[in-house]
Amino acid sequence: MTAYTRTEHLRHELAEQIRNGTLKPGERIMSETRLAEEYQVSRGTVRRALEQLKKAELIETRMGSGSYVAFNGGDMSGPDGWASASLRSGAPTTTELLSIALVGRPLALEGESECERFYEIARRRLFRSTPVSYEVSYLPAIPALRKDSWTAPSRKP
Repeated sequence: MTAYTRTEHLRHELAEQIRNGTLKPGERIMSETRLAEEYQVSRGTVRRALEQLKKAELIETRMGSGSYVAFNGGDMSGPDGWASASLRSGAPTTTELLSIALVGRPLALEGESECERFYEIARRRLFRSTPVSYEVSYLPAIPALRKDSWTAPSRKP
């Protein structure tokens, strides 16, 4: 392909890096500022090139985080989420449990539950050993979730 504008040239260069595997699924693309410096173009040119790559479903952008190579040309923020997308790409994610704590009702759950105590579970997900997500979940601290109340499932003959 012959690129006629700086935007087209940058878009072509990044698309080629994605297609040939230099930039891998889930990998963060360098910042707009770094791209502008490396390719000696304006940030506006970088933004236009990234927008075209996004429309072509080669990348996805995350507000405040940057641009990432899409999984198999698909957006990672769909209903299946990025974990399913990474699995379909052949590179499953791993999850690290960071902490479990018994806490009072979080403000975000006021009026959502009558439970006063919750288990706060913090974990991070990794893709190819690179952290890609930090998640905090809250489960109501009900007796059925206490480890000392777990029982083995009954087996019927």
